[in-house]
Amino acid sequence: MDSKAIKTILEKYWEGETSLEEEASLRAYFQQEEVPAELQVFQPMFRFFEQEQEAYLNGDFDERLSTKLMAADIQEPRRHSLTVSLRRVAAVAAVLIGVLFFVKGPDILSADALNSKEKAEAKMAYAEAKAALLLISKKLNKGTNEAQAGVAKVRKVTKVIRE
Repeated sequence: MDSKAIKTILEKYWEGETSLEEEASLRAYFQQEEVPAELQVFQPMFRFFEQEQEAYLNGDFDERLSTKLMAADIQEPRRHSLTVSLRRVAAVAAVLIGVLFFVKGPDILSADALNSKEKAEAKMAYAEAKAALLLISKKLNKGTNEAQAGVAKVRKVTKVIRE
């Protein structure tokens, strides 16, 4: 095959429009020792492709890998207990109380300083803050559990690969 036809096929190759036969002809062409100077830059790449097609795994590789994966024990992600969650909520509540105390002053904590409208607003704000914090806690726990599951899978595969 002449270099002009190869250049045409190469242009199609770079555009992703070649057929399997054309790609095979490119690999065969670049296996030759005599390649024009302007096309020699592509020769190592096509030779690499040819060499990699010859590389293969042992026939029992899939079987060995699946048996090792089945045999590997899966470490369950650590579940947080209720006390840990309560500690988190208590810490957030302590921070909120501290912020309210320093922003509004000590009068904020006295019941005499609030009228009925302010008490209702405070209760509503408390309920909304509590709901928002619970939602955030649920989302964080869900994300943490999913991340721990992903880490466990990676550790399992890494352990199998290292063996």
